[in-house]
Amino acid sequence: MHNFTKTFPDSERFGLKSQIKLSAVSIPSNIFEGSAKYSNKDFARFLEIYIGSSFELETELIYC
Repeated sequence: MHNFTKTFPDSERFGLKSQIKLSAVSIPSNIFEGSAKYSNKDFARFLEIYIGSSFELETELIYC
């Protein structure tokens, strides 16, 4: 994602560029954090968050 967002104008540095990077990091982070939980219910909740983050990232990339 870093190479992709480097092509953005400076005016997007703290807007869309920052949000794309946060979403991209959030996806694997939620999967790994959820896998450390002790119940399937907790793990499923983190997978739901991951799915939401992936849709967020997809929307941001479509916007680009």
